[in-house]
Amino acid sequence: TGADVEALVRRAKGTARRARRELTLEELLSAIAATAPALSPEARWRISVHESGHALAAHELEAGSVCGISIHSRGGFFEFESNLTGSSTFDRFQSEMVVLMAGRAAERVLLGDVSAGAGMNISSDLARATAFAMLVETQCGLGMSGSAYLTQVGNLALHPELHRAVNEHLKEAEAKAQLILDQKRGRLIALAKALDGQGYLSGDDIKSIVEVGSIELNEAQDEFGRCA
Repeated sequence: TGADVEALVRRAKGTARRARRELTLEELLSAIAATAPALSPEARWRISVHESGHALAAHELEAGSVCGISIHSRGGFFEFESNLTGSSTFDRFQSEMVVLMAGRAAERVLLGDVSAGAGMNISSDLARATAFAMLVETQCGLGMSGSAYLTQVGNLALHPELHRAVNEHLKEAEAKAQLILDQKRGRLIALAKALDGQGYLSGDDIKSIVEVGSIELNEAQDEFGRCA
């Protein structure tokens, strides 16, 4: 709530004031972490992998701007500014779906299975990716429905052909995300390890990690292989 946020900021400011320095982001994050229930190491690592998948796919596809990724007590957060416009083609819409499905794909690449974390609410990755697939099919004239502009479709379960088309878009997007992340496995591991250790990575942090030389990335991948 707003009151919770105010109390956390006040607590962090008090810590900084007693130390006679300006409030830093690290101190604010520490204040938040101190009040949050602890994640298990396994859950934290899965979240780190998931959010890193989003960030890496967005970077590789140059789909908008990656502002940051973080871990909180109930999951993770991927902060992203899309550059979709009315002049975007099907490929650009697909890139948006690829970025949204890349969390699941990253889990599959590094962990061998997927969790329910990509879904479960209307603001989830799966919900948003489904909305984009619906937009392509029903309002943009870019899908299997042809040029028809369809409104008030409602429950997909009542429209089996549209349901199949939307699922096909999601399946293709996840497969493309998995291919990208599998090819950039070393970068994915390096990102996930950094997020797991720090809890937050800015856009600049992400860029510096994914653009590092191949030697460092190979070392990260080799170390991950020894630990797995």
